Amino acid sequence: MTAAGPPFRFACRRSGRCCRVGRGRVWFEPEELPAMAAAAGMTAEAFAGRHVVRVEGRWSLRERPDGRCSLLEGLNDCTIYRARPEQCRTFPFWPSILAGGEGLRRAAAVCPGLEILDPAGPKGSEGPEGPEAR
Repeated sequence: MTAAGPPFRFACRRSGRCCRVGRGRVWFEPEELPAMAAAAGMTAEAFAGRHVVRVEGRWSLRERPDGRCSLLEGLNDCTIYRARPEQCRTFPFWPSILAGGEGLRRAAAVCPGLEILDPAGPKGSEGPEGPEAR
C-alpha cells in the first residue's frame, strides 16, 4: 500500500465470487457466532453444528464440497450478509492484498470489482488468503 492509498480501486459488484471461487478458510472469532446465528434464524448451537468447523483450534465457516461457503445461497446471496464475519466485511482490504504483488493479482482474478491501479506495482508473495493465513 502506498501513502496515497491501496494499489487498487474497489467497488463491490455482489458477484459472490469471493464466496465461491477457489478455496480458503473464512476464519471468525467466537464472539461473532451469536450474531451470525441470529441472522440465520438459528440458535448458536444449531448454527455451529451446520456451518462451523474447527481447524487447528480456530473457528471457520464450513465449505461445501465444491468450495462454496455453506452460507451462500444461489450464486451471490450471503444468507447472513448483515452479520457476516469480519474477514468477509474487510475483503479486499487485507494486508496480503494491500501489499500488492501476487496477493493482489490473485484477488483481482477472483473479484470483478477489484481493479489494479498499477499492475507493475510492489511485488509480494502472499496469496489473497488475508486473515485466514495467520
